[in-house]
Amino acid sequence: MYNPSCNFLIAVVDFTKTCIPSFARVILLGLVGICASLPSNAQFVSMELDTNVIALGDQTILTVAATHDPMHGSGFFSWPAWGDTIDGGLEIIKYQGLDTMAVDLPNGSSGIRMTQKLTVTHWDSGFHAIAPIRMLWNKDTLESNPIGIQVLMPEAGKSGEIAGHAPIRMTSWSWQERLRQWLPWLLATLLIGALAIWSFRKYKQRTPRNKEDRIAVDTPREAAHVIALRTLEAIQKDAVWKKGQIKTHHASASTALRLYLEHRFNFPALERSTTEIIQAINRLPLRENDTENLIEVLTLADLVKFAKFTPEVSDHQRIISRSIEFVENTMPSQEANETLAP
Repeated sequence: MYNPSCNFLIAVVDFTKTCIPSFARVILLGLVGICASLPSNAQFVSMELDTNVIALGDQTILTVAATHDPMHGSGFFSWPAWGDTIDGGLEIIKYQGLDTMAVDLPNGSSGIRMTQKLTVTHWDSGFHAIAPIRMLWNKDTLESNPIGIQVLMPEAGKSGEIAGHAPIRMTSWSWQERLRQWLPWLLATLLIGALAIWSFRKYKQRTPRNKEDRIAVDTPREAAHVIALRTLEAIQKDAVWKKGQIKTHHASASTALRLYLEHRFNFPALERSTTEIIQAINRLPLRENDTENLIEVLTLADLVKFAKFTPEVSDHQRIISRSIEFVENTMPSQEANETLAP
């Protein structure tokens, strides 16, 4: 609570607003603040600015202090709930936290002072009187001293010239602000990483089982050439092309050769088109004549199946003979000798 004896000075400031320069009013109101800071009882509130003269938009520190003498009873201060601005046009930029300390009181005893610092600015030029801040001590209302602030306009540039740019104001980010800024990105990165690790582990767990299942199902119990020759001889004997099933005859021969490539050379022929097989066939240990026989069988089967090609009778017989010749020429050497022996 400020001293009532200073009411006269406040009235003088209000009366002389149009009579004395604004800078003199700042000094006069400062005297009011000094007078008001003199406590009239054991509990009092005061406020002051680091500087009472700022440029338009510049920042300064407003310090609000609430002091009480523990020897004159107990209680607590109820601090006002500030919004964005304080009466008088001071805009609050940042709250700097509440601090408590022990101080020596004018009466010689020790008191407790709670201090709140606010970073403030003002966006209106001229002299401004900041009204006293009201605060509750238990049920009693205390008032701080009033203060004044002079806001100066920037210096005018020369007539006809473009004003230069304002100086760059450097700001520093606290670690809490940086954490709040990067926390969403950090959480998203951790989530993506966790999903990637989980997917990789699931893939590794499933891969061996799938391989074992495929080996158990796809691996033939007989040699690849035995199955292929038996299948081709059955196609040759059935001769379904004589019954008008030309596509079935040629497709069956092509499928028999593709299965033989899968089981004999571990070459995924069933999953590939004829063009893809021709492009990759140079990786197989085949002689030139055997490669030509394979390409001829697969190409002729595709023409019949997809291009509606009508083959000759000799083509039906040749596709089987070329297929049998390919299998016999590419079977393992020991089996080939046993097959060709009289």
